Amino acid sequence: MEYKLIAFDMDGTLLNSNKQISKKTQEAIVRAVAHNKIVILNTGRNPAELEEFYDILPGVRYLNCISGALVYDLKEKKALYQKSFDEDILKNIY
Repeated sequence: MEYKLIAFDMDGTLLNSNKQISKKTQEAIVRAVAHNKIVILNTGRNPAELEEFYDILPGVRYLNCISGALVYDLKEKKALYQKSFDEDILKNIY
């Protein structure tokens, strides 16, 4: 079976202990994209917290972020899916 999509968790997986993506890992991701693989970043972070990685990973198009509450298309600069808590639920939690 040939994989078409590769999804990476950020903290503790893609990022090393210095919160950086190693050159070797960057090169592997570039190769995957060159072989028409879809590479997705999965994280609890929001898109603004990932901006520093966009230039080092230019082939990454999609983000699954805010712990799954937002799927974002970097190329189109738009949300493909988003889900937030209802205001009443937040008031009850508060």
